[in-house]
Amino acid sequence: MGILTGVHHIGTLLLLITAVLLMVASISSPVVNGLSLLNVRFRGGLDESRVTFGSFGYCEMANGQSDYCRHHLGYNPLKLIRTIDQQVDNGSVGRNTASGLTRVMVLHPVGAILSFVGFLLAVIGTRMFSSFIASVFSGLTFIVTVVALACDFTALSIVHHRVNEVRGNKATYGSALWCVVAALITSFFATIIVFLSCCASRRNKNKPADIKQEGGFADSTVPKKKFWQRR
Repeated sequence: MGILTGVHHIGTLLLLITAVLLMVASISSPVVNGLSLLNVRFRGGLDESRVTFGSFGYCEMANGQSDYCRHHLGYNPLKLIRTIDQQVDNGSVGRNTASGLTRVMVLHPVGAILSFVGFLLAVIGTRMFSSFIASVFSGLTFIVTVVALACDFTALSIVHHRVNEVRGNKATYGSALWCVVAALITSFFATIIVFLSCCASRRNKNKPADIKQEGGFADSTVPKKKFWQRR
């Protein structure tokens, strides 16, 4: 039972870590400019022309300070970049794809909430029902994170490729995106561990209690008969 509890606690900790990682991705630029999904620096590598993209908007920086930030669910990164550098390709297919997929970034906080609910359920204990529900929420978190990460990389890779096509420009993936990658890994292992602890808890529940023995004889509650009562 001690091993089962220890394994369950590991899964619980992974659920909490997943929630924190996805929350970090959720508060990326423009909420916290130091966190971003994609960083774009234009010709010359000067701070006068730098843009950071996050889950719910972007920030355009000049002289290392944010001159213009916009909070919005879904935005067009290539359209913004074209206003700074006209040489960046702004084809309609890539532009519309990147713009549409930025709306899916709302899954970052959704995954964080699901993971945190699973964490709270796992904290309740190693009982079979709570462990099972926690594993369900952990599995949902993993699915949401897979979808979010796939859309993130698809949208941002389009922008990354278009920007780096122009000589002197540099686009790099930000720390918030790698937090989503880490959340995918932790949610995967959390789902497996919490579900296995649920199965082990059920097995222990159905296991018959061992008969206590003392001095090599089975303990019995039936009183011994007197010699005249014996046949």
